[in-house]
Amino acid sequence: MELQNPEVREEYEKFQRMIADDTDGNKWLVHLNNFLFNLPGGYMRTYHESSGKLDERLNDLDPSYVNYYLEKSSKLRSSQTNRQFYETVEKALREDGVLESVLKCFDTPPHTSIDRRELYSLVFPSFFRLRDMGYNWFDLAG
Repeated sequence: MELQNPEVREEYEKFQRMIADDTDGNKWLVHLNNFLFNLPGGYMRTYHESSGKLDERLNDLDPSYVNYYLEKSSKLRSSQTNRQFYETVEKALREDGVLESVLKCFDTPPHTSIDRRELYSLVFPSFFRLRDMGYNWFDLAG
């Protein structure tokens, strides 16, 4: 995978080594933290779809949350609606050829039974593709 941002590329290579080494006790899984919630079938995406909030922006949040999210979010994420964000995530998964496999992971509720190691092994490259596009860790996994 070719990443343009040198910091993201370095981070990606570091985590590739951690995965290959497999002596970190799956610490790399923690880095992807809540990324599964933003995947197709994930909790946040499902919540935004069912509550009619797909076309809201971060600025549309309850005022008590706006500053917190805007402070931590990238400019890219702050400029998008939830729908645009989820469509971008889905596009990255499709381009990496893992969208169908990700959807299968969410086929059977409860989501707590998802094997995060298996899921995150699939989406790991997409996570860093999205980081390279301008999303930060908070946008994707915070």
